[in-house]
Amino acid sequence: VPTIIDLIQTAAIPERIFVGLVLQCDPLQEREIIDQLRINSVTAKWAECNLRVHSVHHRQATGPCWARAMAQRLVQNEGYILQIDSHMRFRQNWDVFLWRQL
Repeated sequence: VPTIIDLIQTAAIPERIFVGLVLQCDPLQEREIIDQLRINSVTAKWAECNLRVHSVHHRQATGPCWARAMAQRLVQNEGYILQIDSHMRFRQNWDVFLWRQL
């Protein structure tokens, strides 16, 4: 949750950011994570339209490579993709900075 909050809070144009979130956890934990994003003042409105989630019970999880493949399935018509893991933090206006690097 802190990674997604920071991602949105530091983006110059957060409405253009879509997150495909792959959760490998207990179903109770999953609900807790989604609820935290929906009630947080930074991400509440954004999460209504810009958050896509794929969940699997942690006992059925097969690791990070599988999770990355599942994340790819959450991509729709986005022009650019940035794939990260949790525990990341972002610089201010990171989205515009990366776009200018292209």
